[in-house]
Amino acid sequence: MRCLFLLGAHRSGTTWLHQLLASSPLISYISYLDVLQQLHQGAPPLDRDQVQKALDQEGDSRGFDGVAVGLDLPEEYGFLLEHGAFGMYTRRPISNRCFDPLQQLITKKCEQVDQSPLLLLKNPVDFYDGFLNIATQFPDGKLIFLHRHPLAVFRSQVMAWRHLAKSKNTYLATLDPTYAETMVNPRAKVALQFSLHSRSFLETMLLTLAESFDFHLEHEKDLAHQAIRLRYEDLCSDPVPELNQISSWLGLADGFVAPERLSAQPRKLNIDPLIQEVYAAHSHRFVAYRQWLGYSIEESPL
Repeated sequence: MRCLFLLGAHRSGTTWLHQLLASSPLISYISYLDVLQQLHQGAPPLDRDQVQKALDQEGDSRGFDGVAVGLDLPEEYGFLLEHGAFGMYTRRPISNRCFDPLQQLITKKCEQVDQSPLLLLKNPVDFYDGFLNIATQFPDGKLIFLHRHPLAVFRSQVMAWRHLAKSKNTYLATLDPTYAETMVNPRAKVALQFSLHSRSFLETMLLTLAESFDFHLEHEKDLAHQAIRLRYEDLCSDPVPELNQISSWLGLADGFVAPERLSAQPRKLNIDPLIQEVYAAHSHRFVAYRQWLGYSIEESPL
């Protein structure tokens, strides 16, 4: 089974594209239950009914983005490799180097599924400076890069993290023990909330994006034979040609079809003056990236 990696910065639309691709019978994917089972490796197997009951008790969506939860929800493999999403803004390199837990899960999936030619694997963290590691570790793999206007990504990241820091998100807590521990520690929780409203930390977040985009510009040609690049805005405008481009690039006889239940539903985010000010102060860092992808100075309405 060939690995197909979906990579994009956090809040760039990868969850939506992940669901679109995973809905195809041509694709196998890593589910929430797969990740949870792997995280509890060595313990008795999880009971599907009990896990589903626990999800039902916490609501019908992930909360911070409205995505409906369930045992078979396509989920990120990064939860098997990383230790705390918020820490990515202060560590270098950001992305993963050891993929042993993922390799173990891939082996299990290959044993369970023998019809789908592709295994879809998504993880935003490996977008920032780790796609060369993936290309080395999985030389036969394919990579889809999803880009979005940097201001939209930055704003959405800040607002999502603020939402997650305000009160414990039970769904995320089942996958990220560092987040779970932070949210039950009053001091750590308040410190996290404070940082997400401080100019210095928002600048750290934004410059993390700038550095990752510079890395992409520097190394894009290294993966020309192995990767494809899409824009979130184009996908929202009309997903059909974008999905056709992916299926053609993969050499699939049949194209991907976007289910009606997964139609684009862009959300308009509230304008936060501090976010706008921080971005404006560093917008020059994104000039080359915007030109590369054909973005204007201002973000599109999507």
